[in-house]
Amino acid sequence: NPEITQNNLITRDLKLDVLMCIGELFLQCGDFCGKHVNRVMKLLHLSCEGVLSIPDLNYAEILQESIIETLMCIFHGITEDSIKNDIPTYLSMTVEFVRLTTEKSRHPKLDYVKECLMLLADISNIYPDTKAFLAKAEFIAERTATLVLFNKDGHLSQTIAYVKQQFQLKI
Repeated sequence: NPEITQNNLITRDLKLDVLMCIGELFLQCGDFCGKHVNRVMKLLHLSCEGVLSIPDLNYAEILQESIIETLMCIFHGITEDSIKNDIPTYLSMTVEFVRLTTEKSRHPKLDYVKECLMLLADISNIYPDTKAFLAKAEFIAERTATLVLFNKDGHLSQTIAYVKQQFQLKI
């Protein structure tokens, strides 16, 4: 229920656990959970709004990481075509959330930027019809360039190569 994110009786930690459980449920039995995808995405949308408005930056950082992990599980967990066809309708929210939470002004961790780019690249791989829409998101190239800048020891090379391939970036 989306009200869970606004319920003050439920602790912040429990809210994070709920998000992670939802992600695991979708990853393990996504097609069975598919009938709940609309409500789950509404819950995630509320959580995204919370990340952008919560004054506690430490909690906001943890929450945004949980949201990305949950989205990754949802996008990976659904395989049935009839459910899969509905998933791209939630793409705008996902892209905007990634764009906003990876802006330099928010000082995102490098691993978080990496996970966000992996999510978008995976979405374009799993849902090929989304590739054109995602390719228009200019921030993807900017964030990938940031990874390149900080890839002195080569630990981000696989991610960079995958994102560049998925979005045909020339960086």
